[in-house]
Amino acid sequence: MPLRARLSAGWRLGNGWSTSLAYSGDILGRDGGSQLGWGVGYGWAPWPGARASVGVGAGWADRRFMQTHYGIAPEVALRTGRTAYVPGAGLSNVNAGAVLRMPLGGPWSLSTGLALSRLQGQAAE
Repeated sequence: MPLRARLSAGWRLGNGWSTSLAYSGDILGRDGGSQLGWGVGYGWAPWPGARASVGVGAGWADRRFMQTHYGIAPEVALRTGRTAYVPGAGLSNVNAGAVLRMPLGGPWSLSTGLALSRLQGQAAE
């Protein structure tokens, strides 16, 4: 089982726009592989105190991550009668989402959101 570490950074671009970049990797080297994600979003206040945002993004994965999560190793294929599948590195997903956060008073707030993600390329195969 891999132990993952994540490093992320975000930048405010101005006028409600922002972008982010995140890297996640298997720090014990147990075939977990690495992922890189990028996103861009827009946020605004639909009414005082509330905050809404929408965004889109994409994820890329290295060969090791793709094989671990989406592949069928040749030796496993031989044992199970399935067809071997050894994907390479590449685009793994695209995503979009929306969030609304409303204050309830004091330290409390209510958040709701919707996220959609679709596998791409060799991950979808």
